[in-house]
Amino acid sequence: MLLARVIGNVVATQKNQRYEGTRAMLCRQITPTGEDMDYTCIALDSVTSGEGDIVVLVHEGGGA
Repeated sequence: MLLARVIGNVVATQKNQRYEGTRAMLCRQITPTGEDMDYTCIALDSVTSGEGDIVVLVHEGGGA
């Protein structure tokens, strides 16, 4: 699991059918004190987070 801040939206003209109903968000990992780190990734959003929100990211297969 990673702690991250949403830094923007990702727009795609085509998306895999299994991801219908989700949005792609650009996220930057942060430290527990809120400082930015180097790792940036794209995450699928299913809870309507927005730019500037702090979120918890789970790598696929790594949430157990």
